[in-house]
Parts: sequence; C-alpha cells; structure tokens
Amino acid sequence: MNTIEFRSNKNSPNTGKARSFFVIVLLYVKQGKVTQFEEYEAKVLPLLEKFNGRLEHRIQVSSKDPLISQPREIHVLSFEKKQDFEAYKSSDERLAYQSLLEEWLERADIFEGTLF
Repeated sequence: MNTIEFRSNKNSPNTGKARSFFVIVLLYVKQGKVTQFEEYEAKVLPLLEKFNGRLEHRIQVSSKDPLISQPREIHVLSFEKKQDFEAYKSSDERLAYQSLLEEWLERADIFEGTLF
C-alpha cells in the first residue's frame, strides 16, 4: 500500500463532517468482467456511509493505450478517520462480496493519506 499527502483546497465548500483521511483507489478490471465490477460496486459503495465514508469522486479512465496498463476507474474516498476505513475494509458486509470481487479484480493500487 502506498501513502501520499493531500493538499486541502481552501476554496472548497465545507460539506458536512470533517474529513481527515483519504484513499485513492486505482481499479484494474479483468477483460470482459465489467458487469461483475459494476455489480460489486452497487453492493459495496453504499456501505461507505455506515463507516463514516464517502465516495468523493469516481473517475472513469478514458485513455485506452493498449501498451500501458491503465485502471478502468479511479475512486477518491474520504473518511472521518483511518479507523473508519479499516473498519470498512474488514466489515463482514463488505467481505460477504469477496467472491464477486475476485471475479473481476485484476489489480487495485491503493494510496492512503491525510490533509496537510
């Protein structure tokens, strides 16, 4: 797992609870498994709220250079604190979909960080 620091955009509006922990996930999907990927996301993304998490941005990568391995999507997640993210990752509700995850996931690069 990689760790990075995020700079706060002082011009951004404050939207609800303070967010101090951020996660960027680059999701690489196996060829032909987009439907399984979308099914998995429909089940696990709604769980974020239960763990004080929020999907801030969901970016679909549009460049399709066949010579470069690229993620299908990039997610920017925020949590009130790192412990909330750890609880989300290890929750029984999310782990119940592990077999679906294994069907589509080629690779996930995860970067964690805090605002400074």
